[in-house]
Amino acid sequence: MISSTYLDMSQLSVAIVENNPFFRRILRSLLSGFGVRTIHEAAGTEDGWKLLEEHRPDVLIVDWNLGGEDGTALLEKVRRCSDTELAATRFIFVSAHSDRRHVLLGAKLGANDFIVKPLSARVLYERIRRLILSQSAYVRRNGRLEIVERPPARSAHPEPAPGAGAAALPSEVIVLDEMMRSIVQI
Repeated sequence: MISSTYLDMSQLSVAIVENNPFFRRILRSLLSGFGVRTIHEAAGTEDGWKLLEEHRPDVLIVDWNLGGEDGTALLEKVRRCSDTELAATRFIFVSAHSDRRHVLLGAKLGANDFIVKPLSARVLYERIRRLILSQSAYVRRNGRLEIVERPPARSAHPEPAPGAGAAALPSEVIVLDEMMRSIVQI
């Protein structure tokens, strides 16, 4: 469902952990098109963790399969972190695996969302929008996944969508979505 409001994402900080440089560029382009100015990148779980500790992004987008590494290891490390702010980082898995087992495992480990590749600009935009406005977060304490309250992302600024229709989206997202569809068809 497309919202009638969109967010000013210019102050949002997003980190991408993806071993495929081509897909990292696609994600970076989409995020830039959404207005995100602060985008960090890592190719593996170790660099992803360092990036998270150093930059503390609002949203972490992680590929499930990181070329020999597994994005679930990073998710588990994030959720078990003693620093509650880091442990509550919004976490989106992207994966070519669309089977129920992967989706359920991601949810069980505390992923906030799961997007199947190839992703669309609309889906990515809406999932990020929903996450940064959400006031609940997952944190693992004493071996159990708990939901904790948190304020919306400090950089989330809802604004009425131009044209204020139920399907209104920033024109940049619509154009990016069409570009992604044409790339996937090639």
